[in-house]
Order: sequence, then C-alpha cells, then structure tokens
Amino acid sequence: KNDLNALKEQVRAMSTGQPLTASNAPVYRDELLMGRHTPQGTVSIVSKDEVDEDIDHTEVEESLSLEEKEKEMIRKALVKHRNKRKSAAQELGISERTLYRKIKEYDIP
Repeated sequence: KNDLNALKEQVRAMSTGQPLTASNAPVYRDELLMGRHTPQGTVSIVSKDEVDEDIDHTEVEESLSLEEKEKEMIRKALVKHRNKRKSAAQELGISERTLYRKIKEYDIP
C-alpha cells in the first residue's frame, strides 16, 4: 500500500497534464522505476482527486481481469493435462505448490 501511495505522489509530481488512465499508468510506473522523468515545465490540469479516482478504478479493473485470466489459464492447463497438477504447473511456469494454492484460492474444482 505504501508503494502505491508513493507511486501516486510521484505521478502527481511528474504529471504532464494528461489524465492518469490504465493505458498510461504503466508508462509512468516504468519511467519511475527506470529513474526517468517526464518533461518538466508542463502544467498539470489534473486534480489530485482525479488521479486518485483513476488509479483506484484502474486497480479494480486490472485485478479483476488478471484474476479471471489467471483462473482461465489454470482451468485450461488442468483440462489439457487431465488434472495432473505437476504437468499443468510446468506448463504454467509455476510450482506445484503455487498451483495448488491458486486452485484453492480460486475454488477451481
């Protein structure tokens, strides 16, 4: 949570006047992680509340879609490998233990 708040603050400070959306948030994140900054001297027309709202909304959308994609990938791998978890885990590139945990977490039959 603290990392997210720090990221929000840095994005606000670097704002180029473009609204923060799901499509450009990864760009800002990558720039921050790589130590790059957006051009200075631009004026932001985005309020702090708008940035917070967009980020919060994006987090929910992305987490739901990622969760659904992950569930579907696990289901398909299990079907393909006739519920053999070791083979499914290898295909997914995760450990059997992680696969087992995900199956329980997502309540996959």
